[in-house]
Amino acid sequence: MTFDQAVGYLANRITFSPRKDPARLRALLAEVGSPQDRLPCVHIAGTNGKGSVTTMTAAILQAAGYTVGAYLSPYVFSLGERWQVNGLPLSEEALARHVTELAPFVERISAGELGAITEFELKTAIAFKHFAEVGVDFAVIEVGIGGTYDSTNIIPPPLAAAITSIGFDHMALLGNTLGEIAAQKAGILKHGTRACITPVTDPEALAAIQQKATSEGVPLTLVRGDELPGGITLALRGPHQRVNASTATLLARTLELPESAIRAGLESATLPGRFQLCLGGRLILDGAHNEDGAQTLVAALTEEFPGEKFVFVIGSKQTHSPAPFLAELAPLAAAVIATEPSFKPTPAREVVAAAQRLGLPVTHQVPVAAAIEAALQRTERVVVTGSFYVVGETPVRYLAR
Repeated sequence: MTFDQAVGYLANRITFSPRKDPARLRALLAEVGSPQDRLPCVHIAGTNGKGSVTTMTAAILQAAGYTVGAYLSPYVFSLGERWQVNGLPLSEEALARHVTELAPFVERISAGELGAITEFELKTAIAFKHFAEVGVDFAVIEVGIGGTYDSTNIIPPPLAAAITSIGFDHMALLGNTLGEIAAQKAGILKHGTRACITPVTDPEALAAIQQKATSEGVPLTLVRGDELPGGITLALRGPHQRVNASTATLLARTLELPESAIRAGLESATLPGRFQLCLGGRLILDGAHNEDGAQTLVAALTEEFPGEKFVFVIGSKQTHSPAPFLAELAPLAAAVIATEPSFKPTPAREVVAAAQRLGLPVTHQVPVAAAIEAALQRTERVVVTGSFYVVGETPVRYLAR
């Protein structure tokens, strides 16, 4: 296959197929030697922040001299971002090769009693196959959704794990209370894991995590907020990133990594679409897409630009309601421009309706590039948010720092 054919093959897999055992993915991976069983892993779950903690932890391990794979979800600007080795994305040639080699097994298994291999299962198989072939020393694996039944949970007990936050997201799959959601995410904890790190403080959510940790014999370490090396300047901005960095720091100390590597990794770790400042701070890109993410974005904007209001360019994926998200942003909104990502969008009219109910000035502009162009004609700073798919459609010319 060519790269474009491989991308098309991935896109044509079904997005989601409920299954509460890993037999389907395990069968696929068995065809290439079950690479997931040979990888020393660190496993990261959580509602928000897991991509940042994955990236920070991988950067610390790399700074300590190791070859490190990182599996991230979703990508922002290029598909290869999902599979990284020492911070470098998977090449188009390598992705095409992996899909070509796995496709015959995918077809055979999908035609059988186990059912069709999903898009995420295939992407997860690519991660384990690629990391094993490269011979990484560590693989830092970000959960897709939840934990217990996530495809990434096929790994043996990880060396260490983290649960970065618990909030209301994917409730149809994970449950309607914070305790239920936390219990699903805590499903990554397995007997033999050295420690689980979490900054979660909600009593119901924390109790669910503690219950699972106790049942598996996994020590639970709570983030206090004083773990960072003194005088450190993080590459990723915002108060929430200090919490994420503290989580990554405790993971690194669990792995007995040197303090010098912790500092170097945290000062170098970057991730697109996470409070990313472009055009000298005139444009801010943030993939927040749920209420907790919106609250975090508001805190970061308030700290970075106190007293300012912003033009929000907002678009949502069809699985997310824009109304509660926009309600959190409303106090900082000078205006809203509703837009739509090209992939599975919520209609922009729903964003318009939500903004109108909140009494916010709102216009409608599609595609995303046109919405950003219109927003930049105003004097206020512009925040592009609501979905990583919206952020990913920001024109390249605007990405300069």
